[in-house]
Amino acid sequence: MRNLITPLLAAGLLSACAWAENLSILTREDTFAIRHYTPSQIVAHLSDHDAQKHKPPIVHAKSVDITASGTGAGWFSDSKGPLFYDLVRGNFMVETEVAMRRLDDSSALPEGNFSSAGLLIRDPSSSLGNETWVMYNIGYQAAFWGHEVKATRPVGAHRHTNPIYNDGYRSLSTLHLIPHGNTGRNKLRLARIGDEIRFYYQENGKWKERDSTPQAQVFGNGTQVPVAGIVGDKFRPSGLGFPDEVQVGLIVNPGIDGNNLNIEKRDSYAAFSYLSIRPIKRFDEALRWVERQRALKLRRQASFNGAYPAKSILGDIIIITGFAKGFNGGVKFFQAITRNPQ
Repeated sequence: MRNLITPLLAAGLLSACAWAENLSILTREDTFAIRHYTPSQIVAHLSDHDAQKHKPPIVHAKSVDITASGTGAGWFSDSKGPLFYDLVRGNFMVETEVAMRRLDDSSALPEGNFSSAGLLIRDPSSSLGNETWVMYNIGYQAAFWGHEVKATRPVGAHRHTNPIYNDGYRSLSTLHLIPHGNTGRNKLRLARIGDEIRFYYQENGKWKERDSTPQAQVFGNGTQVPVAGIVGDKFRPSGLGFPDEVQVGLIVNPGIDGNNLNIEKRDSYAAFSYLSIRPIKRFDEALRWVERQRALKLRRQASFNGAYPAKSILGDIIIITGFAKGFNGGVKFFQAITRNPQ
């Protein structure tokens, strides 16, 4: 990567920030690879997998409400729910903020089992009995509020282990339910490096990897077939055979009766604040990257004092912005995006 500051500044500025010459610069390709979707852009620009699975989204200034409808158990085995997605190649991280609320009282929590919403990574070629996807969500699960981590894969030669194969649920889904106390807005992340997926959540302003706990419950029609990477308290599924390009987006599970997958209990909706996708090279970036809204806020707030640029350090990115004197004495505005050498 070039040792050169991306200029929005005349050449004379370089004397005021010569100290930055040793920093590697974020390339134009990296800059434009970051995708951020506001509530209105989620509806306008993301692909809608099946419009029959949800009511018309309601767009507000700071969120978009998506209410699941139609038949099925939501995202389980070969059953599907709402999905708003983009196609993404390579290694990446995806993030959202979401809250689950009850339809008849937005201040209350849903009561239907698996009334939840969050993130999905899916093989676009998935089909009946050959679904491949991972999901991470928050909501009312099986009798408690918490996270759901789910891996779904083709049934293959394991039809005999699937107790509901003849009911149309052929692909194997294994779901891990973990109690989590935040019933408000939850920030979730999924990260992919190669064929491995990891799960993250924000708590008290800090990002953490989602591990299992002693209170976790395991369900599904795929529990007899282990998933590589889901061992002990670690949720790091791998070997699922994802292609380079996958569907990445927002999902909603509509709520069902906990005793029967075919009995609906549709009492909830999901309120999404945004969807952000960015390329990564290492999983630890998912613990350090500052979401785009905060990055833009810090960028606006950055100031310049004398002849030394102000720095907003955002994980592995430094944004330099301000005013400086050039060789000819003129004052010029500048802005640069650089890699953090730490």
